[in-house]
Amino acid sequence: MGGPLLRPEMPFMLGWNSWRRLLPALILLTVASCRPATDVGIDPVPPLPATMLVMGPFAQQGMGFLADRQDRLVVISAHTVGGKDGTDADVVFLVIEDGKAKTRRDFYMKQPRIAAQTVYADPTHDLAVIQVRSLPEGIAELKLAAALPPTNAPVQTVVDPGTKSTLWAPKTATVVGSNVEIFSELGSRVEARVIEVSLDSKFAKGSAGAPIINEAGELVGVITPCSAYKSRVMGIEAKEARSALCGAYRKLRASAFQDKDYKRAMVYCDKVLALEPDDALGHNERGAALSFLNRLDDAIKEYTEALRLNPKLALAYRNRGSAYLEQGNAQSDGAALWRKAVEDCSQAIKIDEKYISAYRKRHEAYLKLNQQDLARKDKEIVDELVKQNWWSSEH
Repeated sequence: MGGPLLRPEMPFMLGWNSWRRLLPALILLTVASCRPATDVGIDPVPPLPATMLVMGPFAQQGMGFLADRQDRLVVISAHTVGGKDGTDADVVFLVIEDGKAKTRRDFYMKQPRIAAQTVYADPTHDLAVIQVRSLPEGIAELKLAAALPPTNAPVQTVVDPGTKSTLWAPKTATVVGSNVEIFSELGSRVEARVIEVSLDSKFAKGSAGAPIINEAGELVGVITPCSAYKSRVMGIEAKEARSALCGAYRKLRASAFQDKDYKRAMVYCDKVLALEPDDALGHNERGAALSFLNRLDDAIKEYTEALRLNPKLALAYRNRGSAYLEQGNAQSDGAALWRKAVEDCSQAIKIDEKYISAYRKRHEAYLKLNQQDLARKDKEIVDELVKQNWWSSEH
């Protein structure tokens, strides 16, 4: 074996002629090292146009995708915003120049950040919905798939490859299977239906919140950081994302109700039912908005549909009873409608015997029917429940 190339007793020295030959190369090397790295870009194939970088509190970072352009709603992983409603976040959008999507991490770290706020967070399913203050032109909106792709079906996603230079890259894969998974490695219990795709789990942590789409360009899954503890990348199913969006619309509807903007509340009720047509609570909420708009006939139809879907929904019985009471008050002889109000409120009380609001509405109906003893009895029950500081869960 040969000795070392350089020994301490043999100092490394170059003559002038050697330096003269090496100097141009060293200058070029120095200039090249100072020049900013170029971004060759990639074709902005789906799901890239819908994907964005999301930065939450405490240096949390993940991805997200646009689910509702009109209301500027973005679905992300709940852990990115700490799993809490009302949390602030910042968003950086994809940049496309000359038909190519820029991918360099250092480029995006210098881009303007758009403020966002968490509308709805569901840590149990590791999903959250944030509302972005503004959106650039051209960003795509992803639709949610109605059904899961079968095993071996092709899917596409975008991942953070985990390098210092590249922020995101498209990946193709196939569906390995689907199941209900329970994770506890993130410090909180996550239980959700997931699909497993044929990508190495090394991509999971930095790609949390990224969309997984089918051949039709529809969302079938949302990458979860829990995948980092598995051999493959896992995606929370689109059905769970649909529920998270419904949760966000309900929060926005509640805000509209608080502002007494019942037409805007109707918009969010309609969006819930567009995602979940058989959602009993959604029909009840739409009925409430219609009631405040004095469209009582339409409201009663919604309450009735809610009860068809869920005969145990005491809130819908109470609300329909209230609508009958109002209709009866508007007529010269509303006895038949007041009796319907009594029937519905009684049914609500049968389901929830401590439902204060149902007793109050039935008390009003009894007074209209001149049934003073029954009205007085309901009033006594209300007073006793209030005295006990009882508040019905269905109030």
